[in-house]
Amino acid sequence: YELWQNMNLTDEEREVAERRYLDMVSLEYAKEYEYNQGKSEGKIEKQKEIAKEMLKENMDIELISKITKLSKEEIEKLK
Repeated sequence: YELWQNMNLTDEEREVAERRYLDMVSLEYAKEYEYNQGKSEGKIEKQKEIAKEMLKENMDIELISKITKLSKEEIEKLK
């Protein structure tokens, strides 16, 4: 970014370079966001699997909720 800022560019060339830079930054943020979303969704799915196993063992829903951090409503849907 700093390199092309100091180069002898026309206003149009500078504008194109800036747009490309912003596109690259936006793409990197989007990739990071998608990665983090995937991790979060995977973690929730794992907690649901654990809750299902706990339900099979007839464990109390409040205890399951406390351990898995899932709401009681989410756990009820797993039955």
